[in-house]
Amino acid sequence: MSMEEWWTQEVQLPTKEERRTWAAINMYTVWNLWKERNRRIFEGKEADPVIVFQFMREEMGLRAQACGTPVNFIS
Repeated sequence: MSMEEWWTQEVQLPTKEERRTWAAINMYTVWNLWKERNRRIFEGKEADPVIVFQFMREEMGLRAQACGTPVNFIS
């Protein structure tokens, strides 16, 4: 299954708000995993998974403050 097929299959949620929330959470998760990978490779630093999750929550909170949000993200 390609990434596009997986994404299309997974985003089949009943409401637009649920789809947007699902997409945002997944994008922030992948983005923060990528940044953690780069920290480990290029800076020789390692963050605990709980810290990476906190980074993700902080970024989602900042985005919600700046742009608003259709539904509550992870609290």
